[in-house]
Amino acid sequence: MTDSNSAFHRAVDAQARRMVELARVLHPEFEQDCITDPDMIAKHWHDDVRIRFVDSLVDSWLRDDAYVFYENDGENRSSLNDLLGLFSPAFDKRHVHRIQVQYGKKERREERKRINGDRIRYPMRRYFTILHELGHYLQQTDDDLAETLMSISSTNYNKRLEEGACNRFASLSLLPDAYMRKHCRMLHEFTAKNVADFFKSDQSRGVHRVCRVSRQAVTRRFADFLPEGGYTALVRMAEDGNDARLVFRAHADGGAEYGTPCTFDERRLLETAGRVPTSRRTEEGTMTLSARQTGKGGIRWHIIVWRPY
Repeated sequence: MTDSNSAFHRAVDAQARRMVELARVLHPEFEQDCITDPDMIAKHWHDDVRIRFVDSLVDSWLRDDAYVFYENDGENRSSLNDLLGLFSPAFDKRHVHRIQVQYGKKERREERKRINGDRIRYPMRRYFTILHELGHYLQQTDDDLAETLMSISSTNYNKRLEEGACNRFASLSLLPDAYMRKHCRMLHEFTAKNVADFFKSDQSRGVHRVCRVSRQAVTRRFADFLPEGGYTALVRMAEDGNDARLVFRAHADGGAEYGTPCTFDERRLLETAGRVPTSRRTEEGTMTLSARQTGKGGIRWHIIVWRPY
């Protein structure tokens, strides 16, 4: 699956940046919450929208006007088992706007520990989900943002723009431009190793050791700082290390590809994959590969960065 319409992605980025500015105006502490303690978003936005965590969204009341976020949004929206977030707008002033975020049994146990005083935070993917659904709230309640959507005659394009802006809003909120530039000195010429190192250091940066952003979100965000024609990619390796599945490529123009086969150069580079980073130069540019990373459940990952000359 490929999504590479440059004009569309410029529109998404413009809408999302307006959403970020609005969030900062409504709540001046918003930017700091996103960077240091996203748990505080639910508390600070309580009078605007009620955010709560539930065991399952499948059993929730899925109204026709509800806005849903899936685990594999952009790849496969067919399964209710992939549901992660749900925004339900208020019917009228007697009701309240609500955001529900799903977590599993293990996360439920961690929540009970947190209530009892042990500061255990929600998995980083849930922070992205909260902000994605908050993006729906902003676009559905602010007149200017809503006007942008209503001015689009195509229902399909309208929905794609709103969903894309929600994802972009979450990314820009958790990884603002100023934050990226401050904590990545080599941003103008970064390699796959720099992306991997940024993800690892971001998990432990600060006093509270907050894991705010997923490996996927970090990898995609770095693509914004590549020259035209460049991309970042996330690759999941098989347990035996002999097979690779490209999860996505994120292009510098905002486009993305999901589940496409690896290119010839990517396959050649992955043949040398191991515990140290490596690179491959061609006539068109340089491709770098991060050292193998092991995530939850023993999943092995590699990050690829393509930088054209």
